[in-house]
Amino acid sequence: MASNNGIAVVDIASKEVLNKPKEEYSSVDGLKFYENKLYGIVNGWGDTTQNGLFKFELNSTGTEILKSKKLMEFTERFRIPTTFDICNGYIYFIMNTQIDNLNGSTNKILYFNKLEPYRMMKIKAE
Repeated sequence: MASNNGIAVVDIASKEVLNKPKEEYSSVDGLKFYENKLYGIVNGWGDTTQNGLFKFELNSTGTEILKSKKLMEFTERFRIPTTFDICNGYIYFIMNTQIDNLNGSTNKILYFNKLEPYRMMKIKAE
């Protein structure tokens, strides 16, 4: 589970948090478990050099993050990337969600003339 405090590993049966979330693993918008690793889209840091697609390596029990690796840096071509999935060893995600062109209160597009076609990214899961 991703939170403002970092990534928390939760035992579903007991609802117990199994680790202490660390702030360095916060600002995750989308998290997937694949082959005993977590993959996450990080797009919430004001310092955009901290944002990107990350792989989080876990301990053998899957209860602690041992280290993280940035697989892809988000450049100016990326507009609030989010929403991803992993299929057949590849990560697919929307590069330009354009959420910044949406009024969250009314769910209406702000500027139709600024809409762009969606761009999808495909990268091999390491």
